[in-house]
Amino acid sequence: ELRFILLSLAFLWTITLSLAIAGHTTQGSDIGTFSRAIFIEAGVLFVAELIWETVLSWVVLRFNMKINYTRKLGNLFKVPKYFAADFLPFYHSTMLSMFASLALNQTLFCLIFYRKSRERVPFFSFVFLSQDRREGRPDTLIFQVTEYYAFFHLLPI
Repeated sequence: ELRFILLSLAFLWTITLSLAIAGHTTQGSDIGTFSRAIFIEAGVLFVAELIWETVLSWVVLRFNMKINYTRKLGNLFKVPKYFAADFLPFYHSTMLSMFASLALNQTLFCLIFYRKSRERVPFFSFVFLSQDRREGRPDTLIFQVTEYYAFFHLLPI
């Protein structure tokens, strides 16, 4: 699990940093450049998704809802949140900002959803509950990362 996550994050950050270099060397392009707003936007999107996943985990426990349904509801929010970011007053959507937000969000979620993190921090385990199907264990996080990249790469189509 750890090796797959580290390799996928390294690949994602390589793409993001390549875009940052391209954006810096080609001034005035649509690629964009790094700014503080990218990190603020990524933080806002991370907190919004974390709240959404927490609510879904509460629904699983409170109403005994099937995890397959909450997982689908959780996935429903993953891609549109990047479009919702366009409504933030400080955010200007560029290719770099999308990939930087994806890389930051994916890194943070992998850190809190990593098995050892979930074992040490009960809140992380609770938030992961809405995504953790029994039939997917112990590879649930690998499936989540793969699905997330597939959603994001099919987005332009």
